[in-house]
Amino acid sequence: MKKIFAAFIIIFIAMPILFALIWVSGLQRAIISDEFLHDFPQEIREQLPKLIDNSQNIALIHSNQETKIWLQALDKSGSSLREFLKETGITKWFGDEALGIFQQLEEWMKEERPQENRDIIIKLDPLKAALTSDKFEQKLTDIMNNLPACNNEEQKEWEFIVNNYKGNEDINNLPNCKPPDVKNAVKIITENIKQKLKYMPPQLHLFSTTGLNINGVRIKDGLNKKKMIDKFIILSFLVPCFFLALGALIGSKGKASFLRWFAMPLITCGIVAIACSSAIKNIFLMSIDFPYMFGNGQEFPLSEELAAQLYNITEMGLNIFLKSVNNISSIIAIIGLVIFAISYTFNNERR
Repeated sequence: MKKIFAAFIIIFIAMPILFALIWVSGLQRAIISDEFLHDFPQEIREQLPKLIDNSQNIALIHSNQETKIWLQALDKSGSSLREFLKETGITKWFGDEALGIFQQLEEWMKEERPQENRDIIIKLDPLKAALTSDKFEQKLTDIMNNLPACNNEEQKEWEFIVNNYKGNEDINNLPNCKPPDVKNAVKIITENIKQKLKYMPPQLHLFSTTGLNINGVRIKDGLNKKKMIDKFIILSFLVPCFFLALGALIGSKGKASFLRWFAMPLITCGIVAIACSSAIKNIFLMSIDFPYMFGNGQEFPLSEELAAQLYNITEMGLNIFLKSVNNISSIIAIIGLVIFAISYTFNNERR
């Protein structure tokens, strides 16, 4: 009866808590790792130009006719979508600000952020500056000069837009052709963009790190967050260890038996967590083989190069998280094996 009760405590209380903690702690450790905060965004930044080029190539083949016309005009202007985004400063904004979130988190973790700047933000002013720059206006002019000629109906639409624009109305569904007066058309479009950007805040606050709570523990300024989280992870494992020890104490008949009762769940949870990690990775990557891209309510095949890029980025991100889980699982399993081996030194002793 004692062994049944001990097995119940270990199997239904200690092991589920231990297994859950392995995954929670592993994912927490991955989020604060250099691989996630530095290497992963750097890889996205390096892959971004090729991703844009490959996406443009796919769009030229499979997108709707309106999108094709504008992309073809961009191509005829002597520029690619990648070059357009780079020269207007949009790519730089994305690299510095959108991917810069990871750098802000890394600086906060290492206590390198200024005391007066604790919020994690995305600055939108550089994006607004890019969309209202002279370079953007020049590129837009080049594109519109390379649009196909208008028919009579489209020409009338352009004339109506140019002659009736008052400065505060939205401009939607522009004719997909070269306007009779390109200069005025570009001026109207850029003014309309500026009008809409007035409602865009200078920066987007994602969250504040001042008085941040992690798992109910308030993270104070001036502390090494990585070390604090590592300590919290170690302390959290005391909970399943307590129930393992309780179950082992009830079910064992001596020191060797106690150590084996304690060790076997550690070995089992460690091995099962590693096996689950491998299975999850394989199933996830098989299920997102990136064969299609969706647009306009339809799906169309991706190029092999673009699919491979998306697959590699996804696999890298997944590996970062699962590596951390596997590391903790391995440590737990090794500790269990060591304890199990030590138990044989007490073979002849009984409680």
